[in-house]
Amino acid sequence: MIASSRDLKSLVAVLVRQATIGPLNRSVPFFFDVLEWFRASGSGWQTRMNAALAD
Repeated sequence: MIASSRDLKSLVAVLVRQATIGPLNRSVPFFFDVLEWFRASGSGWQTRMNAALAD
C-alpha cells in the first residue's frame, strides 16, 4: 500500500504537534510504505521528508 498525500499530511500534522525545535537523534516509527515512497524519490529523500514534516 502506498500512502496518499492526504495520509502523509495527516502524519505530518501529528508529528509537527509533537516536534521540538532543532534536529534530534531519535527513532521515529514510520510505516514501511511511507519510507519507501520517500526513498523511491531518489537522492535527497531525507531532506524532502524533513521538509514535508516541517511544512
